[in-house]
Amino acid sequence: MRIIDPVVAAGEHYDICVVGAGPAGLAVAFGCASAGLSTLVLESGGMAPNDVAEHGHRAIIHDPAQHAPLEKVACRAFGGTSHWWGGNCNPFLDCEFASGEWPIPYGELAQWYPAAAKFLGCGSNFINEVHPPAVGRDGVFLDGISRQAAFPRDLSLTWQRQAEAQSNLHVVLWAEVVGLNYGQGKKVSGVRACIAPSAELHHFSAGTVVLAAAGLGTTRVLLAEQMRGAEFEGGRHLGRYYMGHLTGTGSKIRVQPESTGWGVRSPEEGEYIRERLLVGPNGFGQCHSTAFWIGNFPLWDAEHRSGGKSAKYLLGKVAKTLKISSTDEALDSRLGLQRTEWRPHLANIKKRPMDAFVTVVRTLRKLLSGGLQRLPDYPQPERDGTYALWYHAEQLPSAENVVQVEGPVALNSLPPLSIKFSFSDEDVSLTVQAHLRLKKVFNESGSGISMPDFDPDKLAERIRKNAYDGYHQIGTTRMAATPEKGMVDENCKVFGVDNLYVASASVFPTSGHSNPTLTVVALAQRLAAHLSNKKTKAAVDLRLTEADGI
Repeated sequence: MRIIDPVVAAGEHYDICVVGAGPAGLAVAFGCASAGLSTLVLESGGMAPNDVAEHGHRAIIHDPAQHAPLEKVACRAFGGTSHWWGGNCNPFLDCEFASGEWPIPYGELAQWYPAAAKFLGCGSNFINEVHPPAVGRDGVFLDGISRQAAFPRDLSLTWQRQAEAQSNLHVVLWAEVVGLNYGQGKKVSGVRACIAPSAELHHFSAGTVVLAAAGLGTTRVLLAEQMRGAEFEGGRHLGRYYMGHLTGTGSKIRVQPESTGWGVRSPEEGEYIRERLLVGPNGFGQCHSTAFWIGNFPLWDAEHRSGGKSAKYLLGKVAKTLKISSTDEALDSRLGLQRTEWRPHLANIKKRPMDAFVTVVRTLRKLLSGGLQRLPDYPQPERDGTYALWYHAEQLPSAENVVQVEGPVALNSLPPLSIKFSFSDEDVSLTVQAHLRLKKVFNESGSGISMPDFDPDKLAERIRKNAYDGYHQIGTTRMAATPEKGMVDENCKVFGVDNLYVASASVFPTSGHSNPTLTVVALAQRLAAHLSNKKTKAAVDLRLTEADGI
């Protein structure tokens, strides 16, 4: 890898130009460069996160209570959101392809998961482990393959070392791509980008362009091109069907993790493993999936009834009020740190003052010694023997969830975005139904695992309150078999443009039960193989043509 001057890079022609140096962009770039293709990566940030790169996150969010600010969800730097990533590697499952929305068979995707997991530092052993009693009952079964990269880690440093070994890989930093350049026929000839801080414009030439910009960056570039007059065959789908996930904890469960495997196991191949249950499509025309796992009640939730946790929570509130803490305001909102009342926590502390005192002393001691470490959430039972039951649920695609550009579109700059994003009543209802199905299976299993009774209406209210995303930018350039149904084809190529591709969760036609990182990288590595094979085939065809004297 060479960090190359933009003037020098603009004077060269590359086989592949990748826009964005996040996990997906780098997966494409590494695969193409290792196959011998000259590869240019344009990254709008530097080698590490920096506020200078945040100007590209301009957006009007119509419902801030349900969507996080863009600067909080997309990291512009070499390595992208791996700088913030929680390390979860969860694949889609074959049952989630039952809707027929994906134009590729599940096996075509699944074969890339081991390589993607290795790329992300989560090991490569993705063999499902099936445990009784929930297998085959009403669409409920153990997933068994939730993995989390071991801590501490810094994938950007790992990828930098890997990139340095690739002589065909070139990187230009602080290059915000503002538009596409067009060649003859249905092709792009490259991209144009403004280089920070001077905003000087440069043109970069490439045989193939792959858009993998951070967050909604790829969607923004394509929307701007559409407003400038570009006619994409699947353009009516661009920006629509925006999805994320519903996540949180809304109920309790009684289970013995050590006997069921539902705890967090020690690292294997460098990753932690947590067992999960998947409530999949129910066979009644509702293709909706929800993952469940046991964990701890979040600090903000006074239902944990712990004096220590309440004290820790209030300590965080005080630190934030005094501006000692620089926590993510969007994440604070999602976790209730801005809307939870103090009184239930004070009641917990009053009931268990010694527990609160010991926790505060230990927390302050660790904080002062620099010993706080980000580790997996090992489940600990509450005083009544229950655990928090966490969920991560699919959001259904809806044309009403849409990303558009706001205002006029100049030739050499990108416009702000207008984001209309919310969770529907059906999203909430299906997540409640998944809880009810899971409870029914446990009650009938005779396994000793049980879920205490809960009020479905109150659970729905709680799920609605926790519904908040923007971290998973899914669906705005959806993949489909034809342009009548989507924006890109089964190889992630933009319909109607021969050499323009997308490497992003935006190509997912459904959000599934899992976070998108592993699947994004799997698709990116599949795309790199496709581009490498395409280049090889073209070279062979050219040699055969020359040999025939044509």
